Amino acid sequence: MTMLMRNTRIGVLAVAIAACGVPMGGGESGTGMTPKTTVGKITGFGSVFVNGVEYFTTKTNFTAEGLRTDESALRVGMVVTLHGGVDSTGKRGLASTISYADELEGVVTTVLNPVTNVLFVMGQELHVDKNTIFDANGSGITSIASMLADTVVEVSGYSAGDGKIYATRIEVKSPGYVSGQELELKGLIAALDTTAKSFRIGATAINYSAIAATPSMDFVPASDQFVKVKTTNYNSGTNTAIAKEITLQNGGKKAPLLNAGEVLELEGVVTTVLSGATSGAFGVNGQTVVVNDTGIFDSLLIAKLQTSAALGMALDVEGVVDALGHIVVTSMETETEQDTHYLGKVDAVQVTTNTFNVFGGTVVVDNNTSFTDESIAQVRGFNVSYMVAGDPIEVVGKYVYDPIKLTSNVVATAVKRLAVQPAPYQISGPVAAACPAGASPTAIIAGVVVDYTGVTVVVPLTCTTASAMFTQSAGNNIASGIQFQ
Repeated sequence: MTMLMRNTRIGVLAVAIAACGVPMGGGESGTGMTPKTTVGKITGFGSVFVNGVEYFTTKTNFTAEGLRTDESALRVGMVVTLHGGVDSTGKRGLASTISYADELEGVVTTVLNPVTNVLFVMGQELHVDKNTIFDANGSGITSIASMLADTVVEVSGYSAGDGKIYATRIEVKSPGYVSGQELELKGLIAALDTTAKSFRIGATAINYSAIAATPSMDFVPASDQFVKVKTTNYNSGTNTAIAKEITLQNGGKKAPLLNAGEVLELEGVVTTVLSGATSGAFGVNGQTVVVNDTGIFDSLLIAKLQTSAALGMALDVEGVVDALGHIVVTSMETETEQDTHYLGKVDAVQVTTNTFNVFGGTVVVDNNTSFTDESIAQVRGFNVSYMVAGDPIEVVGKYVYDPIKLTSNVVATAVKRLAVQPAPYQISGPVAAACPAGASPTAIIAGVVVDYTGVTVVVPLTCTTASAMFTQSAGNNIASGIQFQ
């Protein structure tokens, strides 16, 4: 895919729209546009990039948590609901509304071994991957490895409201919880006790006795209602909260409110498995997705969707909303697999082809690539056009090798310009067809040659991936440590 260069100057946005051939006017979606609702994470700015489409926002209404705001309130990694239209290329569009709502703002209670990529926030189970954006806000917390218990964070991501969240963005709000600080939790009501006036969201116990039948709770609670709970009285030791305010969300449904006949593209994770072999339904972010004929989709994908192995799998589905508010799916696609990680510096940049080089290898970016800038410049619309040789960089993506052309590259899902040069450099990814052997101890990891002469290492009989730490000398990558898996 070809990525349109992001223009950060708002004053020339109308010119950019015309130059890109995006028609103006025509109501909500624009003349010549196909109306569409999209749910997915923001990957970049200079317009707004969501689910691989560049949406222009000259007439867009923005909301955050139901309140009017503007584009400056949005950040890369936030999951938004966007109404608008897409042109015939499927890569450009106009947004009429963009709304953001977080999954929770709460206290980190448990940080598990970073290998598991799981932490708990107010009893909710957060799953983190290499694409999760961490906004440290000066705290120094840039990954799950540096996360500390008692940190207050705001989380955006994908969830069915059942206490499990697949985080796309984690923003540090304060380094420690202070008694009386307002926290916020969203989810489905479970274990409802109307006598004790309590229920649970995930593993967190909520007591609402102080606000029952008041303006702070103007509805009758029922099991499986999707609600937002605000509290200033949270006990991390017992994982209990005294509710200050409870509001019904989306009419009590976790899925967005949709109209029959509406076209919806939904990015997220599988939350329930496919119920039938030839037809049936499964869940994405708690939204019911109906499959009328499994035969028109990839057989391996359908087979996986019928098993528990699909739970948590990233998936992009598109279809038409039926009278029940379900998506009758017309297309579905798994997200790009991430098997490669670079931590190094930029060798060269090719703006016209949306590529750059790291460790001599080629990195390709597109509309689906998330861009963030942690350098002193803090460029909001950061992309390859802002890169220069020598920039410290982190890349996560998929290694692709073409055996016909004998070429390879990494298709990036996330690119981050760093504040300082990493030392040592790091790489992980697929290794060449066979494990390294012989007198010349070199390994090809994600297309990059690494020399591990003098490094003690056990090479297994079979291996598919490797990770290495190294420095560069005279154009060579000299490892100080390497591990094969």
